[in-house]
Amino acid sequence: MKRGKPLRRRAPIVRNGRLANGAPANSRKPLRQRNPERRARLLVEQFGAQAQHCRDSPCCACGAPPPSDPAHVRSRGAGGKDSDTVPLCRSCHDEQHRSGIASFCEERGIDLAEHAAQLARELEQA
Repeated sequence: MKRGKPLRRRAPIVRNGRLANGAPANSRKPLRQRNPERRARLLVEQFGAQAQHCRDSPCCACGAPPPSDPAHVRSRGAGGKDSDTVPLCRSCHDEQHRSGIASFCEERGIDLAEHAAQLARELEQA
């Protein structure tokens, strides 16, 4: 196929720290500062108090000590809520995603939905 014009480069050509027109290339952008207090507040706002409680709890599948991941029993896209989270350690959480929630519960002999409901009741009473 014939082309009417030669292809153009999208990125500027940089040689010896200078652009093709001789201007200095400022390729380094300043990094954004992390604010741990703001991040913790946003996590609570976005995922609720139950998710923070899950991070501070041991894994409900194998009993590994905290920190744990707040694992959704039913995803938000499938209509789940923030109260549908349970504490799972990183390896159990990865296994839950690989095998699926139903087969994970069968293998471990636990009911994650009941565990999430129990956590939600405990947090409401507290």
